[in-house]
Amino acid sequence: MAQHVPLSALPLAVRRNRVACCRSLPHFILLAAIFLFPAATLLPAQTPAQQFVFTSAPTTSGPSTLNASLKNPQSGMLTAAAGSPFADKLASKQIAVDALGRFLFAINPATNNISMFAIDPATGALTEVPASPFAMGQTLTFNTPPTNPSSLVTEKSGQFLYVAYANNTINGKGFGEVDAFSIDAVHAQLVPSATAFAPTTSGAIALATDTKGRNLYAYLGFLDNSLSPNSELQSFSIDTTTGNLTQLDVGLSPGEHARSLAIDPQDRFVFAGQGDTQGQLEAFQISPVDGSLFSATAVTALNSAEFPDVIAVDSSGNFLYVATSQSLHIFSIDATTGALTEVSGSPQQITLGSQFVTDPAGPFLYGANFRGFQIDPQTGLLTELPGSPFLGSGTFIAISANPVQAVVGPVAAFFPTSKDFGSVALGAASSTQIIQIVSNGGQAMTLNSVAISGANASDFTQTNTCQPPTVLAPERNCSVSITFRPTATGLRQAALTITDDAPGSPQSAPLTGTGISQQSGVTLSAGSVTFATITQGTTVAAPAVTLTSAGTATLHITSVTLGGANPSDFAMTTTCSNAAFAPNATCAVNATFAPLAAGLRSATITISDNAPDSPQIVALAGTANPAIVVAAPANASMAASISPGQTAMFPLQLTPGSGFTGQVAFTCTGAPPNAACTVPAVQVASGGAVSFTVMVTTSGNGSVAPLSFPQNQKPLPRIPVFLFELAALCAFFLVFAGRSIFFTRYVRPALAALGLIVAVGIAGCSGGAASAPSVAQVVVTPRGTFAIAVTPTVITTGGKQLAPLPAIQLTLTVN
Repeated sequence: MAQHVPLSALPLAVRRNRVACCRSLPHFILLAAIFLFPAATLLPAQTPAQQFVFTSAPTTSGPSTLNASLKNPQSGMLTAAAGSPFADKLASKQIAVDALGRFLFAINPATNNISMFAIDPATGALTEVPASPFAMGQTLTFNTPPTNPSSLVTEKSGQFLYVAYANNTINGKGFGEVDAFSIDAVHAQLVPSATAFAPTTSGAIALATDTKGRNLYAYLGFLDNSLSPNSELQSFSIDTTTGNLTQLDVGLSPGEHARSLAIDPQDRFVFAGQGDTQGQLEAFQISPVDGSLFSATAVTALNSAEFPDVIAVDSSGNFLYVATSQSLHIFSIDATTGALTEVSGSPQQITLGSQFVTDPAGPFLYGANFRGFQIDPQTGLLTELPGSPFLGSGTFIAISANPVQAVVGPVAAFFPTSKDFGSVALGAASSTQIIQIVSNGGQAMTLNSVAISGANASDFTQTNTCQPPTVLAPERNCSVSITFRPTATGLRQAALTITDDAPGSPQSAPLTGTGISQQSGVTLSAGSVTFATITQGTTVAAPAVTLTSAGTATLHITSVTLGGANPSDFAMTTTCSNAAFAPNATCAVNATFAPLAAGLRSATITISDNAPDSPQIVALAGTANPAIVVAAPANASMAASISPGQTAMFPLQLTPGSGFTGQVAFTCTGAPPNAACTVPAVQVASGGAVSFTVMVTTSGNGSVAPLSFPQNQKPLPRIPVFLFELAALCAFFLVFAGRSIFFTRYVRPALAALGLIVAVGIAGCSGGAASAPSVAQVVVTPRGTFAIAVTPTVITTGGKQLAPLPAIQLTLTVN
């Protein structure tokens, strides 16, 4: 419903015009329009009279301090706002200003909320709105609220605020998100959207939006599986009515350790700063069709041990500023490709605090330490402003800006802005390349013609979906498909040219290609083949790989060989060997997988020929399950306990893998001394389990203890019989022989001594051992616990012996 705007609420100029215009009917109609339109519809068209620079200065143990300064639009000098600094209730960090300059927002990681301050449009004074701080929005992270807000950004219409949450997760990986809030200017509140949030693989370290409020870019920093810092750049389209986000791509990976993000104010490029061992910069081209990103240039490296902590593009879009811990680097930006070239005089030894911003409305740059600089429009070098550093400083910084004005009139754009078709043989056709024609202005564009022009226009042909003459509404596009067929060698040049009613018509996109002499070429229907998982000792085939002679000259193939890590597990047949193939002729390479070993197996097929990219490689890979599995049946044991002379029985069960048929023989090692281990060979067929028994037969009698000798000592030798007879004779004479004095005094002692010598000889004939002599030899398996290994040898029905399988471990205890 229309709101009544009292005369006193209108600017003085409007009031004067209102009185004057009432003198005629047309003027009356104009006046009526002023009253009938709601006041809110007039706000976006108003230009703030003043720009402000704000900083947030967190303390170590309490709330932050917020500083505000007024910017002189001509000189860029800053003057402290009345009442600055302003107290914050919380420890705010990153800050942002809405595009209309009405509110300042600050994230509070410790309390997981967002503070909102109203900005006095005349003085820059900050007043926290009554309902501030505001809680987080919705979540996709497994029903847990988002935590640890890490960055924020407003879009250019001033309707929405986006906040990234890092969510402290395991190893810093996963489950970050971006939440959207509507900015309710009437009630001075943040309203979380019920659906406007997007999952990200981790928390975004930085967010950026384009100048039209159509796209949001999130730069994610996380740890990969090896816990190394990594990065990912995602792009989203913004619903201009609801603020909802729709992901445009799965994310680009600029490299390692995400550090900083900046967007070109002309919406041509997004720049990412990254690096873990060395600082690097990369430019990504923004599609004018939908805002998605494409890698535009090679990586630009910084000096050793320098990292791009903060980056920003100036308001002209000509220079990128990169702050490191050591200095400030300045790069010029190629308007077509986004390529970066460091300017003469860079780096400058300038410190800007922990953050800096470029002025979106002038040639100025400000650091969080409130140092201000003027940007030279020709060189990009900085000159410090008089009076800098200005009063106040902080850790985080934001600057207000005039609202982005809608582009008046039609605008024509190409995406990409040029095409290089590379090298193509004479008479051959390149692959088709597409260039989009985009209506990129505020009004519809009338497209009158699409054509190829230039020096070598006949080498390029085009078809299009534009069907000129046609009218393209704003943000609409049509496509042109272009093919390059060179008629001469060397560089060939032309242009895609359109005529329209946009300024600068006709517009052109350069086309280039290089013609080369006819040559052979190869294309393969597949660069790799992955086989289905099968059983060791069986065979499976894969679809044939087709080779096509894709050049303009005859293809001569000299060899097709099988090699790589496990070539014996694969087999190959081919119709391509040692042959010549005319252009467009084909041949086939067939491969089979017959694994001799279990696990992941790989090989390569190498094709050597006269094509420029020779040799071509086809990678082969397959996984094999074991041919057999041996285990104890249910209720059986892999251990046994027996006495010497008994036989240990180990019942086992062998189960063949799917499709395997063959024979399994066994070798047994580790049996105790004086024991024999026997295992029968087993014939197996696919799917049928087979039982068999391992028998270990020991020696000896379990009821008679065998002689035991110390290790490395031989048994006692046999004692000669005559020694026993001599000892008995001595004993007889001692007991029964003569009783004479002579015998008693002389013979008996002599015989006793002789008997003693014989007894000692018998006892000591083994070299001093105290063991009793053995009457008969007894062979007995010694006591102890023994580890027995039964190793299978598997042979297929076709006679192939498979790679050794692990041994079955058994335990035998002899008591």
